[in-house]
Amino acid sequence: APVVMRTKSRTNTSMTTRSTAHDEPSRELSVLLVDDETDIINALAGLMSARSWHPITATSVDTAMAIADDPARRIDVAVIDHRLPGGDGIELIARLRERRPDMPALIVTGDVAVQWQVRRHGLRVLHKPLDGDVLTQAIAEEAAAAARWASRMSMASTRVSTPLERIIRPTKATVGGSLAGGG
Repeated sequence: APVVMRTKSRTNTSMTTRSTAHDEPSRELSVLLVDDETDIINALAGLMSARSWHPITATSVDTAMAIADDPARRIDVAVIDHRLPGGDGIELIARLRERRPDMPALIVTGDVAVQWQVRRHGLRVLHKPLDGDVLTQAIAEEAAAAARWASRMSMASTRVSTPLERIIRPTKATVGGSLAGGG
């Protein structure tokens, strides 16, 4: 039977989480969680830990940026609240992607009016109160999509570079030889 946990935040939103063993992804994920409400961060971190994922928490834009600036820190997916002191989730994701261009991210919000704005930026949005199963499924899907994209890009660069190297190398040798022989 699923375990249900309810947490009330100071803005009177709640989050329901269910932990089931059959829906775990095949690898451990490092998930950056950014929300200015510590009770929500704690509930999200508990949910990530229950999935054997590694939660990385930040309660401010500055803390999130400091985490992203650490090259030794792996971040597979970012889950970011839309309304943050000193900015919003969309702005934070743009700044994070300046440092980590391929980092998948999604927005969580209690404000349904911002859905069009978030989606216009190509971001997935989940609404509070959050369902733990829906959230973890969305995180797993974002991580899987990023992994597939990275794999395709890696394969594409290998396929493209090999034929180009066959064409370019003889040209460089000829040019180099002509200059050396003529001078």
